[in-house]
Amino acid sequence: MSEASDSSPFSVPSYFLYSHFRSKAGCCIYVHNKLTCSRAHALESSEFSIIWLRLNSHSLTKFICAVYLSYNSSDYSKFFDYLTSKVEHNLFLYPFVEISILGDFNVHHQLWLSSPFTDHSGELAFNFAILHDLQQLVQHPIRIPDRLEDTTQHSDLFLTSNPSAYAVTLSSPLGSPDHNLISVSCPIFPIPPQDPQKRRCLWRFASASWGDLRRYYADFLWNDYRFRVRDTTLCAELITEVIVSGIEAYIPHSFSQPKPSKP
Repeated sequence: MSEASDSSPFSVPSYFLYSHFRSKAGCCIYVHNKLTCSRAHALESSEFSIIWLRLNSHSLTKFICAVYLSYNSSDYSKFFDYLTSKVEHNLFLYPFVEISILGDFNVHHQLWLSSPFTDHSGELAFNFAILHDLQQLVQHPIRIPDRLEDTTQHSDLFLTSNPSAYAVTLSSPLGSPDHNLISVSCPIFPIPPQDPQKRRCLWRFASASWGDLRRYYADFLWNDYRFRVRDTTLCAELITEVIVSGIEAYIPHSFSQPKPSKP
């Protein structure tokens, strides 16, 4: 199934549907029309139920990955190798990007996820999160047990490189599924239109740490992170991102409040 059009039975007003459905599996993401978002097809694989989105806000760039792994999957090692390669690729091109990976992983880990046991897939998921410094935010059992003697499970995960930006809540299931509803909220502001009355950035060059700024640019791995990109437009964007990050880090600055226009 391709990305939904307005005539799709899955369409929701003011939202665009990104989907990757397979036989008895799949995942999808709804994105509000006001958000600047694009699907990163180059990061996806036809072997797995997975979607990568790149979301741009006025402050930073986020990569959001939706995942579904079947409970009887035998490709966990291959999947986490694939996921590692894509995360490293994103960090290679965008060293300051935020990465969040969410979905139904169907893994078990006794210490990390409070599961009744630890399996190989749980070890792989835990090692993947540690390797990329991703924090797992869903701390409550998700699956509702069928019998009293059954144990609850943490199969739905939310891994992110910026845990302080998110708040997680748990609600009752929608309809008849045996999984509780997870809600993860994060303020994301659309890129605002240009406003002639917007705040101006005031730079205090007399207080700048020029030596630290020079060392930052001199020590940065420009060849590894920038100049291997063949797209000249993308290369220019990446170079600008590094230059601006150094300026903001070592030159003190503040923002002025625009004066109200006279009647």
